[in-house]
Amino acid sequence: MRKKLPTLVVLLLLLFSPIFAGTQAEAERMRFEYKIVPMGSFSGMRGERGGERIAEVENMLNREGRQGWEIVEILAVRTTSDPNVFFAVMKRPLPNLQLNFE
Repeated sequence: MRKKLPTLVVLLLLLFSPIFAGTQAEAERMRFEYKIVPMGSFSGMRGERGGERIAEVENMLNREGRQGWEIVEILAVRTTSDPNVFFAVMKRPLPNLQLNFE
């Protein structure tokens, strides 16, 4: 079993390295802009307005998505008044520019 594990790791690396190499080279050429969008408290999603609150967040995410923004990460912030405050970190590609990589 000990000998098979390194072989499996090497096989997986060889199998997936072309995929990652292309993605990394493409990412190095791309430039992004970022923004942080407050999503508010999710505590209200458990109350009687829960369905409305979920719809508000979905509408906000869909609106941002139509403008080319995608979520990179969700940040959870704990406060003394509400332990469930969230922010979405979003990015979108900048228009292609003539870039000099030298």
